[in-house]
Amino acid sequence: MENSFACLLRGDRMDKSEFIKYLDDLFKSHSFKKRGNQWSFSNDEIIKIIRLSKSRYGNFYYIYYGFIIKNLELGRSMMHVSHGLGSLDDKENARIMELLDFDLSIPDEDRKNELKKFIEREIFGMFNKIHTEEDLLMELKKRDHLNDIPLCVKKYFKLEDVDEC
Repeated sequence: MENSFACLLRGDRMDKSEFIKYLDDLFKSHSFKKRGNQWSFSNDEIIKIIRLSKSRYGNFYYIYYGFIIKNLELGRSMMHVSHGLGSLDDKENARIMELLDFDLSIPDEDRKNELKKFIEREIFGMFNKIHTEEDLLMELKKRDHLNDIPLCVKKYFKLEDVDEC
């Protein structure tokens, strides 16, 4: 595989396999293990997940991340608590979307460096704070609402009065 500078000189952009290799190296540096299109890190109570998904409609990717609670059945969900890589700041969020859109000509090194900055801050910033169920519960209690949290998780943590999952 050629280095990204050679690809840039040829006018090529990073392809899917190069992108996945880049993410794999980044996530492995945080002790995550790859399986299929996702990476995980597990302890006695929770599993931290990072999932890569490609759009059907273009050369665009999504990065989702979140938590699986080991003592709670997952059901049909991929994660009990999940987020998409993004930012509350509109300009930053737009830039993240651009960086994940491989139809846009962005030099590979710029794409990698900027994505790494956002991934480190958003994903690993959260993962570094949450190591136990109690940590996850404390993080959920800080939220303005829990509309995106499955009822089973709310019941498990006794966050709301729910009759069934």
